[in-house]
Order: sequence, then structure tokens, then C-alpha cells
Amino acid sequence: MIKNFLGNFTFGLTLSPDDSQVAIYTYSGLTTGYTTLATGNNIAAVQAAIANIRFDGTSDRNLFQALTREESEVSPQSGWRSNYKHVLIVTSADANAFFAYNFDQLPYAAQWAFNFGCPGVQQSTLTPTTTPAPTQDPSVPCQLSTLNYDVYMIVDTSAQIQAADFSALKQALVGFVNPFPIGDGKTQGYVLDTINQLLQDGSNGQSLKLSLQAIQGAYLNQRYPTANKLIVYFTGNTNWDQDPNQLMNQLKANFTVSSVAVQWTSSADVNQLSNLVGGSNCVNQVMRDAERMSNGVFMTNQSKAYYHRGSGQLTDMGIRQAIGLGRELRAQLQQAGLTGNGSVPLLSEEMHPSQAYFQSFIFERNLMTLGAMGNAIFNTIDGVNIPVPIVTAQMANDYLTAPQCDCPWYLNEVDMFLSIPPGATKNLSTIEKSVRH
Repeated sequence: MIKNFLGNFTFGLTLSPDDSQVAIYTYSGLTTGYTTLATGNNIAAVQAAIANIRFDGTSDRNLFQALTREESEVSPQSGWRSNYKHVLIVTSADANAFFAYNFDQLPYAAQWAFNFGCPGVQQSTLTPTTTPAPTQDPSVPCQLSTLNYDVYMIVDTSAQIQAADFSALKQALVGFVNPFPIGDGKTQGYVLDTINQLLQDGSNGQSLKLSLQAIQGAYLNQRYPTANKLIVYFTGNTNWDQDPNQLMNQLKANFTVSSVAVQWTSSADVNQLSNLVGGSNCVNQVMRDAERMSNGVFMTNQSKAYYHRGSGQLTDMGIRQAIGLGRELRAQLQQAGLTGNGSVPLLSEEMHPSQAYFQSFIFERNLMTLGAMGNAIFNTIDGVNIPVPIVTAQMANDYLTAPQCDCPWYLNEVDMFLSIPPGATKNLSTIEKSVRH
């Protein structure tokens, strides 16, 4: 069974000097090495090594000796590559260990604990919950099921994304894949299973250039006849270990590849993503701190249900976050002693307009955010929030939330602060648009 597992596992890898490499050690009374990284970079050699693994028939398991040998033998001379990701997998026949990499696996860890810790207890089988497959929204102008694309999805699995956001990202990937037909003898279930098995690796960076090299070596260099090739990059950060821009441009030029990026949380820099994929129109800011929908169309009905208030409007989570901010402000502003008067709080709980002034830009999402936040700061009357008075002004007269200025020095300073791309028109309308968004 172990040899079958190793064979199936390595068969699913792309082995070559530029892609994955495998070193295999076994441990019992003695440690035996069957491949080094340098010799384990082709499938034939690895499969032959697995077939030659011997069963020693002893009860000894000198794992420390195996790890010590691996540490001493793995070097640049034996195939170690410092700029690649390194994974250590230890296989044991009867070790009672369960590794949970994310919160959504804890129910399965609990079942494991019952089975091994309390063998007399019968635990009901866990059945994963399923959601209906998303259907295409009628507003999408083309029929997704008829498209013929080679789509290469690069997904950020770093710890830069919070666990809850990563779980939501996996659901979004399912929604992204579902409307498309899958060819080459594979089914949607094959792709969806792969998405569901994605785990975060604990790092905070990105090996994006390495991913692009893998796509080129394994697929693009084969010159498959599909006319439309698309790289879709889902990321929560732009902490790249190497600059990927030159390679991305080469792939576009040599293989007629198109690219788009999805900013998943605001930790990913939009300007860097725009430079990578060829412009801001190719960057979709899906998950934002403000939790509002970007301006655009819905790809699936699932997205339409989540962003049910429409283009540019707040989501339910966005409103909850505004309420949470109001509660935090309430705790801070109503503390005694902030005014220097000893026991007098800075702000009354009863909403006195003489103490608090609220002004918002004229967009609905801004008004909703400020209203939800303001309501949470003060007490309720008969269980209903006290409405806060919000002042607005037309853009031409709004000098607080949409300042007007034609001073060249001021405009240059705003340009630098907002990192407006070089070559963009630097006029008042550009500044106003940047401030509004």
C-alpha cells in the first residue's frame, strides 16, 4: 500500500530539472536512500526507485537517522535548489497523528480523536455539505459554456490571507470554474476536488515567477493548439520573491497568452497587479476592506446573490464592519478621562449634535457606511438606533470629502500619494476620481 501511495503521489507531479524533484529515503533498523533530488527528476527513475524499495520486516523505526542522513546529503551537489519550495513528507504505517491545516478540518480531527481515543464510541459519519453549482448570470454577454480556453489558475495559498478569507476564496474558485466545460478527458469534479484540497502553507510571500516557469515548461512549451490561453492570478499579496513582470511579458509575446488578476483582500497592491497583467482593466478587486462590489457585471448567480445590492454597493459584510467600527469608536470615545476632566467622557451616549459632526461624500455606499457606523456609537431608543445627522454637499461645493484645488504643487503631491501611473493625465478630474474611489 505504501509503494502504491508513493507511485500515485509522484505520478501526479511534473518531474524535470526545472520543475519538481523527489528524493526518497526509507527508515527501519537502517536508513536507505533510493533517489537524490538530482536523480529523482524524471518519472521513470522515480517509479523504478519506488519499485525497488525493500521491506525490512523489522519493528525498528529509526526516523532520526533518516532525517539526519537526509539533512547531510541534500545539497546543491545532489540537486538542492535554494529558490524552489521545499516539502518534507514523512510516511508512517501506524503513527497516531492528525494534521489540521485549517479551521474547516477541525470537525474531521474531532472524529479522528473519537475513533482513536475512544474506540468504543460510535461517531456518525461526516457528510460534507454541498452547494448548488452556480449558474451563469444573464447579464454576462457571452455564453461561458461555449468558450474554448486553456485557463491557468495561479492561487495564493500564503498565510497573508486570513483563514476565513481563504475559505471564501476556495468557494469563489468553485464558482469561477463551474460555468465552464472541462475537456481533455477530465471532469469538473476532478478540478473541484483539487480546489477543495488547497491548503495554506504558512509563508507570507509568493513564488509567482516560479509558477509561471512551471506553466511554461509543462504546458506552453508543448504548443497546444488551443487559440485562447488565459492566466488567472488570484492573490492576497504581492510579496514576490522574484520580479515576475519580465517573464509574464515574455509569455504574452511568445505564446499569445492573456492575463488577468484578482485582488483578494487589499494586501495585494493594485498598481503592481496592473503592471503585471497589463492595466487596471485586467484587475478585478473582489474582496476589499470596505467590502463593496467593484463596478462591473456578475459572472455567476452566486456572485449576484452575495453582491445583491448591486454594482458599487456595500455587501452585508461591509455593513457589519461599519457597525463594528462604530462599536469600537463607542468604547474609545465614551471612556472617562479623555477630556482631561477626570470623569467626563468625550462623547455622550445620547447623540448630541453639538458634540459630533458627520459628513459624507454623496455616494450611497459612503452614506450607508457612515450611517451604520454612527448608529452603533450611541444608545438606542425603544430598541431602535438613534439616527445620526449626516451632512452632504454637491461635489463642486464639497471641500472636505472631495476637495477642489488647481494648485500644481498640491496636485503633484496627491499624484505621488495615490501612485498614479506614469503617463496618466494629471488633471483635476483624475484626482477627483482617485479620491472618490
